Amino acid sequence: MKLNLLKRNPDIHMNVYPNWQRGNLRNGYNFMVYSKMFKDCADSSLNSFQGNERYELDDVIIPILFLYRHSIELILKSIILTSCLERNMKKDDIIRKIKNKHFLDYLWDEAKPFIENYINESGNDIEPLNYMEEIVKTFQELDNKSFVFRYPYDNKIKEELIFQEGNKSDGFDYKHFYQIFSKGYGYLHGTAADIYSRYESKDTISVIGH
Repeated sequence: MKLNLLKRNPDIHMNVYPNWQRGNLRNGYNFMVYSKMFKDCADSSLNSFQGNERYELDDVIIPILFLYRHSIELILKSIILTSCLERNMKKDDIIRKIKNKHFLDYLWDEAKPFIENYINESGNDIEPLNYMEEIVKTFQELDNKSFVFRYPYDNKIKEELIFQEGNKSDGFDYKHFYQIFSKGYGYLHGTAADIYSRYESKDTISVIGH
């Protein structure tokens, strides 16, 4: 029995095209694109609810939070990768900085000097840096092992809860979260885009392989 799960429809408007936004070069651009995809998907899901009177949002909030968390991981990797390529660092050294690296505090520590350098050179306000850092650290505290939003237990089958105190009745204002996160993500994405534009404007650009 062949299900043909990914069957193509003759009507092009009934198909989806997962790869259309991808760039052809192996650099920070595709990390930036994927980050925005995860953020947009989370936004669409969260904003489809007008309230949580029947607690329906509780059924999907964990995967939504994973999408937001992953969008941060990807945008930080975009900043790191683009900045390293801009400085013509060795490919193996660059890969070691991001390969199998999922802890947000580590990625922030790697990205922060590049962000600070960008802010200093552009003459932008330093305050958004603190805003970005607070959001990254909040997610790191919620999910310090990159397990909480993906699995009900860690790899030792120990229960993982969103709030470390373990109170299952703990909650948070999701609209307030959305407003704060969106502002912080806007800073991160804008910084990544500006750093990429600066990298892309060079006469010769470095990429990871072919």
